[in-house]
Amino acid sequence: MKKHIPNLFTLLNTSGGWLAIYFSFNEEFVFACYCILFSAVFDFLDGFLAKTLKVQSEIGAQLDSLADMVTFGLAPSFLALNIALDHQSRFEFYMLLLLLIPLNSSIRLARFNIQETSLNNDFIGLPTPANALFIVSISFLFRYYLTYLSIPNITLLYVLGLSLISFLMVSRICFMSFKLKNMTISENKHLYVFLFFSLITIIILLLMLKYYFILPIILLLYFVISIIKNSKNEV
Repeated sequence: MKKHIPNLFTLLNTSGGWLAIYFSFNEEFVFACYCILFSAVFDFLDGFLAKTLKVQSEIGAQLDSLADMVTFGLAPSFLALNIALDHQSRFEFYMLLLLLIPLNSSIRLARFNIQETSLNNDFIGLPTPANALFIVSISFLFRYYLTYLSIPNITLLYVLGLSLISFLMVSRICFMSFKLKNMTISENKHLYVFLFFSLITIIILLLMLKYYFILPIILLLYFVISIIKNSKNEV
């Protein structure tokens, strides 16, 4: 029975992705975003429990990739597509642009299955959950502040930006992993810097009541610090 517990959380991940797609097509975008966010928690827990309970299996790994494709590949692209179409009707053009998200996600997940991490335990390419969280965070901001913005072709910029960012998933850039071999500062300084500035960001934005900015700024920190770490490793 114990060996099936992680797979149960993986199925909850898949269910959250399916619900996100459902809510997206029903134009309930906030619920769709929350479904992806909760699925990201389940995605973390299935791997954590598999290692903690020592019940890692090949079927669990494959099931996790399939769940991630639904939740972090398809669901975010449908979310972005329906948000875009809620403002303008250029279906074919937006659909082709946003197709890049599931395509790059599938390549990223396939590559992850055969080459999980770099030599220093970092991820090669942006992880699909991180890309999905980026889409969710930008979608929150886009929906919330759209009425206050008068930028020409802002919907096109929204779609184009998300589509181009998805190429980070198939890049050779190494992104930080949160799997610590030890707790020493010298070997994990970039991660500690990220956690420190993330905590400061959360406190400041909570005091300012700017909740929607927390996730995108933390993800931006993750991108920047990962790229800085990657550049230093290449020197």
